[in-house]
Amino acid sequence: MTLPQKPHPLFPAGQLFPFILVTALFFLWGMANNLNDILIAQFKKAFTLSDFRAGLVQSAFYLGYFLLAIPAGMFTRRFGYKGAVVVGLLLYACGAFLFWPAAELRTYGMFLVALFVLASGLAFLETSANPFATVLGPPETAAQRLNLAQAFNPLGSITGVVIGQQFIFSGMEHTPGEIAAMSAAERSAYLASESTAVQLPYLIIGLVVLGLWEFVVWKADVPYYILPGPWRIFRTLITDWGTLSGSLLITLQITGLALLAAAGRSHTRISSRLGICRIGLGV
Repeated sequence: MTLPQKPHPLFPAGQLFPFILVTALFFLWGMANNLNDILIAQFKKAFTLSDFRAGLVQSAFYLGYFLLAIPAGMFTRRFGYKGAVVVGLLLYACGAFLFWPAAELRTYGMFLVALFVLASGLAFLETSANPFATVLGPPETAAQRLNLAQAFNPLGSITGVVIGQQFIFSGMEHTPGEIAAMSAAERSAYLASESTAVQLPYLIIGLVVLGLWEFVVWKADVPYYILPGPWRIFRTLITDWGTLSGSLLITLQITGLALLAAAGRSHTRISSRLGICRIGLGV
């Protein structure tokens, strides 16, 4: 008589805590992605930008993904998943901290640099976190672990919308005519307040990410795993048209929704809070 097989554990002994840390990464990059739509609306007010120039937020962000994806895979191959997570968190925190001097200098280009650095960190995190979640236990339960970790990504997206709505948007929305009617001092104070609204939220985000980075480096017993050879990584990224088309679809979708939100506010005068909240939540 054949005895029934014992079910494979979802989290073997000693792997639950590393999985929680990996799951936090899914939450963090979901939050960062959805804050972009909020930044577009905020920077458009703070720097009186056209829709095209405000949309450079998405361009700078996804340029970081595009340029760092393959190097991140090669780095993960050389130094393992933990090494990639450490570098990704450090870049994420550095990008968030750069928002403070960018707001002080009121330089739009520096904000774009900050977003590029932040997104470069996310390229490392996404390259490593997805396969990392699958190897933290038996192969038979890898899909379940990955689905569970990915479930926290939309929670991060919703959190990003809430943070932007509550702590970045000032609630003051002046028409171009009203801004033109202000005195030079009033206009300067208004634009400065709009640009500095991002400082505290991104400072806190940077500190949280830096705290997680320190925990992973010094305290957490996160195992090292090595990816397959570099040719297999390259072949998967370049010749798997499903992967490339999926990445292109997501990029176009997010960029299109951001431009749709901007166009909707311009032509219907819908408030920034309501417009970004609805676009960010996909409703």
